[in-house]
Amino acid sequence: MIQILVALLSASSCRIAADFTLSTVTADKGRMNMEVVRGKLYICYEPIVIFDVCEPLNQIMWIKPDTTDIYYPDENKLFRLLTNDSLPTQKTTIPQILDFDYERNLHRAGFKVNKSENKGDTLLLYWYHPKYTNLPKVITGSIDESFVLYRTSGKGWSIEFQLRGYEELNGKLIPHHLRSIVKKGKFLRTEELRLENIKTNTPLSSRLSNYKIPKDAETKVIDW
Repeated sequence: MIQILVALLSASSCRIAADFTLSTVTADKGRMNMEVVRGKLYICYEPIVIFDVCEPLNQIMWIKPDTTDIYYPDENKLFRLLTNDSLPTQKTTIPQILDFDYERNLHRAGFKVNKSENKGDTLLLYWYHPKYTNLPKVITGSIDESFVLYRTSGKGWSIEFQLRGYEELNGKLIPHHLRSIVKKGKFLRTEELRLENIKTNTPLSSRLSNYKIPKDAETKVIDW
């Protein structure tokens, strides 16, 4: 029996609210697929990221540091994804990189910068871990306050995040365009998240702040 009292949504306001369009293109074994999702996005104080999807189907997604809940009201189905991500990895998707301070988290994880270089307008920093030398390569980059890059790679795979179109709202810089590119062998996934009508300190809708997933919801837990 699963009953989620969304206490994590009980805060009276959220930091950011915006309309979003998320486009995903996947290429695998010679086949290509494209999906476009639209709805409302909330970044809350907990921190929690909420996607209230209206198109192409009715869906609510709560993204937390270690759990992602995806609920389909029309079908009364819940998917719960468990993850231990602390830094961007192959499993990380665009929703998880919103409001993510890459350099701060790399420092916290014990990484150091051993090289820097300028490529055009972009300043690139090359990171390493003095203790765990077998960790994937990590590169971060920036162009003033208009572009942020995070790139990491290992044997047979790579992932890159790009954040663009920053605008200052209430003293905070918010990116309007986010992109992730994941490659693994012949598999390629590109996600583009575009935000419009961004507002800060907007009250969460009463529908979401008081939302309860029914006890009889069909539930599947996935260790991701």
